[in-house]
Amino acid sequence: MPKKYEGIHRVSFLIDLTGKIEKVFADFKNSDHDTIVIDYLKEFNRPITK
Repeated sequence: MPKKYEGIHRVSFLIDLTGKIEKVFADFKNSDHDTIVIDYLKEFNRPITK
């Protein structure tokens, strides 16, 4: 019987200026993460800072 591996699960949180969680990013590939977050910010006209 083969072993099953789940691998690494990564979750990112977008925190608003009041400290509340605005968005949870849980379903993404590491290579796409930056694009997903930036697209979300652009969609809702949020400022993008580094």
